Amino acid sequence: MEPRRVAFVTIGQSPRVDLLPEMLSQIRSQAGEVEAVEVGVLDGLGHEAVAALAPAGDAHRLVSRLHDGSEVVIAKAWTQERLRAIVADLDAEGHALIVLLCTGHFDGVRSRTLVVEAQRVVDHAVEALAEGGRTVGVMVPLEEQMREFHF
Repeated sequence: MEPRRVAFVTIGQSPRVDLLPEMLSQIRSQAGEVEAVEVGVLDGLGHEAVAALAPAGDAHRLVSRLHDGSEVVIAKAWTQERLRAIVADLDAEGHALIVLLCTGHFDGVRSRTLVVEAQRVVDHAVEALAEGGRTVGVMVPLEEQMREFHF
């Protein structure tokens, strides 16, 4: 039996050696062999091109990593458009699953292929933990991202 192909999409650059090996170890121990396909929204872009994607003014910001391990801040609007195109391409390639390796809500990302959105997982986990009025702390990479939270 051929392993199932699972696409892992980062908003930075692939490969994500800081995330994927551990995730794959867990997935394989529970579900068997998978063929991991990694795609990054910033794949193929150099530092200068990535710097041009920095948000202006009070535009929504996202934080991710480049393949060299450096951290970058990019505009959410551009990222969202690029993410829509990547997911559409992956959907057409016949993957068993698409996993977004980024929290944040991305409007208009549609696929016939099942998509695991990290933000939805986090939202539901926090909601479950906060049941009954418990206080739950959530950390974000940038202070500016706090205004995007709905308390």
